[in-house]
Amino acid sequence: NERSRIMRRLMLLKPELVAHSTLLESVLDRIRSSALPVISARRVRMTEEAARRFYETHNGKFFYGRLVRHMTSGDSIALVLATDTGAARRLVGGGKVWPPRSVIDPDTAEGLRHLFSISDVRNVAHVSDDDRAEEELRIIDNVKGEEITGLL
Repeated sequence: NERSRIMRRLMLLKPELVAHSTLLESVLDRIRSSALPVISARRVRMTEEAARRFYETHNGKFFYGRLVRHMTSGDSIALVLATDTGAARRLVGGGKVWPPRSVIDPDTAEGLRHLFSISDVRNVAHVSDDDRAEEELRIIDNVKGEEITGLL
């Protein structure tokens, strides 16, 4: 929804991206260029319980188990943003890798997912929608991690 309000929301850079420093730096460059206001950054490793709570809206879907396993497989970077859903969603792009987003939605064709994803589960980034932002931030706040300074 392009008319969503400016609020604190989470952008989560997923393990497959964080594990590859060159790709991570390319994504961070795009985030810097977007001028989205980043309030804080933390390196976190989700527990299975946290991942299940975080993705509870997908419970029962065929990819839920894969998503939970993936999100617990390595470190993620949790960025707290102060922005509206539209700006964050344009940067991240749509959730489906196939068919190519440029065919379905040209507005998200240059999003991070379109450019860097390797599958619909390993889609490099997550961004909170208005209705889940506070809950997702609470979940991530309770995951052990370390503050990152000078990242963006």
